[in-house]
Amino acid sequence: MPKTKSVKTKAKPTKAAAKAPAATTAARFVWYDVMTTDTKAAEKFYSAVVGWDIKDSGMPDTSYSILSVGSTMVGGLMPIPDDARAMGVQPAWMGYIGVDDVDDYAKRVKAAGGAIHREPADIPGVGRFAVAALALLF
Repeated sequence: MPKTKSVKTKAKPTKAAAKAPAATTAARFVWYDVMTTDTKAAEKFYSAVVGWDIKDSGMPDTSYSILSVGSTMVGGLMPIPDDARAMGVQPAWMGYIGVDDVDDYAKRVKAAGGAIHREPADIPGVGRFAVAALALLF
């Protein structure tokens, strides 16, 4: 995964978020993960249908694979984490939006009526992230 600070989100900006101060860097999608209950089937599918190469990330104690086209990394593949599965999360693609301050954006999400499903945390060697969504979606 490229080094970046990011926030996962499924929501469009609200009026409150639109009035928030502008970021110092452009907020854009920087990474994608697919979480699934059957990673082997997903590997077969994306390799056969899309032509992606799939390689283990090498992260210790974590089942996470990198999806790539040649030398270009395009996303990650992982099993649905137990805590997410317990909350009813189904297989899905998740997009990461790169921002200049994950903690600040997590506060903005809450202030705009959204929910933070995973508080800001560091991924060693990668960056900081949080899982956010518009509260009405859950």
